Amino acid sequence: MTKADILAALDSPGHLETLYRSNPEEFRQSFPEAFAQQPNALVLKIWQERLKPLTEISGDRKPFWLMLAVMAVTALLFRLSALYLPDNKIFDPKLFFPLLFTGQMAYFLVRYRQPARWIGWLLSLAIACGLFSVFLPDPPPDSYIDTLFSIDTSRSDALRLSQWHLPFVLWSLLGVAFCGPTFNSTERRLQYLRLWGETLIYTFLLLMAGAALSVFVSALFKLIQINIFSWYFRNVVVVGLMAIPLTATWLADTTTFRARLAWLLARLFSPLLLMLMLAYLMTMLIQPHNLLLDRDALMAFNGLLLVVLAMTVFSLSDQSSADHPRWLILLNIGLIAVTLLIDAIALTAIATRLASMGWTPNRIAVLGINLLVFIHLIGLLHGYWSTMKTPIRDAQLKQWIAGYLPVYSIWCIIVTFGFPLLYGVF
Repeated sequence: MTKADILAALDSPGHLETLYRSNPEEFRQSFPEAFAQQPNALVLKIWQERLKPLTEISGDRKPFWLMLAVMAVTALLFRLSALYLPDNKIFDPKLFFPLLFTGQMAYFLVRYRQPARWIGWLLSLAIACGLFSVFLPDPPPDSYIDTLFSIDTSRSDALRLSQWHLPFVLWSLLGVAFCGPTFNSTERRLQYLRLWGETLIYTFLLLMAGAALSVFVSALFKLIQINIFSWYFRNVVVVGLMAIPLTATWLADTTTFRARLAWLLARLFSPLLLMLMLAYLMTMLIQPHNLLLDRDALMAFNGLLLVVLAMTVFSLSDQSSADHPRWLILLNIGLIAVTLLIDAIALTAIATRLASMGWTPNRIAVLGINLLVFIHLIGLLHGYWSTMKTPIRDAQLKQWIAGYLPVYSIWCIIVTFGFPLLYGVF
């Protein structure tokens, strides 16, 4: 490929793209000569910016230093909080998610230069959630005697549900911090979902790397008969638990190929997930009593619902549906349809438990999240089916995905703050 090939394609942007994809390295080598000969060509100016390295485009390392500052402050606060704990506790789990999400919020608010009023009220809400978590009483441990004699455990159940849903409330605030004044924008909300998917992947990879490093360091010191496990865990591992998600956030936010990993994994695992859901459905039809009577099975199924929801969302996060292969759309339709059928059976099981055993915080929470996901999946099924027939409706499908997110946030707020009040925790 020579500069002549590039100059000959000036009037055809599609041909230029084809030349680049055929051999990116030769294109990069020949481009400077072509640009020097035609420096005023608009299409070449666009390619000049596109081919610049990421560091040259950004012009500084502000996101990196910002990440380091936020990580240092949050990790230090998390470690200092352990100084006031009993000796048998290494860190306070009540502070983990409030500090982590507050640190991520601070990063996004400064990184994207959100208005001062947004910074003030978002950080205030995050701190208020942290204080709520700290002063929320600890639920008593499950007692076999309570279960045996059917003693009411509504108060302790409400406490646990509040603790479990608080991270999702903070996740919603983090989304508002990321979107800023454009939080009503469908595309901006989808960007947040894509970024969060990437953050989870990077967090998992960094945790695996950190675990391997910890084993290696422990083995090295063991060779010279020095046991550093207690010190290492209290000072390095605890700080790493806070630092790794923040580092993953920075990586997901600054990498050039953002959202590609989540999209790729969704495409790879969607067929496997469909086979799993079909096997699960067949098992339920053969042994329906398991789901009807087992509370843990219902709770585990809720997690599976969220996985299916994430897979179907991430599978279309990188491209428009017009670029999706037909098999992928059909696969998602099949996956959602099977999941809806299983969820309908699960809702029947929940209704059976409510009718026979009464209303409890756990049953209300499970019923609520199942209904929310059921409605969301119905909208996704309709959107995918419409998109397969008319690709232009891709925007409507994405709007349904993004527009439904506040419904989950409202439900998490109700469970987090409403259940403790409703069941007399305070």
